[in-house]
Amino acid sequence: MSRISNVAQRFPTVEAVTVEWEECRHSGEEPAAESGTFSHAIRVTGGTLEPILPCSNPGCQGGGFEILEAVESMVSDRQEDKTGLLVCIGWERTKGRQAEQSPCTRVISYRIRLTYRKRGGLQRHSTARKDMIGIDEA
Repeated sequence: MSRISNVAQRFPTVEAVTVEWEECRHSGEEPAAESGTFSHAIRVTGGTLEPILPCSNPGCQGGGFEILEAVESMVSDRQEDKTGLLVCIGWERTKGRQAEQSPCTRVISYRIRLTYRKRGGLQRHSTARKDMIGIDEA
């Protein structure tokens, strides 16, 4: 998956994207982020956003945590804050069997916050609406 090289072009209504995450101790176990503090954070304000957060498992191949889908759904619903769990999309070689692979089971708890650009042009929008329903403003 390629980088989102210009967040402002891809998501024109979004001013900034903040992603915070913490690796869960065991599959499904909540990390210490319950206190509201995550160990990793990135903030993008129009630059480049990686669509996949890296997996910390040294044996993981092709892995990471897909955040792009979460950001896209937030933008379409105009959500400002979202939390959840993501499972790594990678795999590991099975010990003792080089040809067999098993899924990487690393899990992160994440929080994504979007800051939207101020909406402008409400006057223009309401005028266009009046014109659409046939009201003469003169």
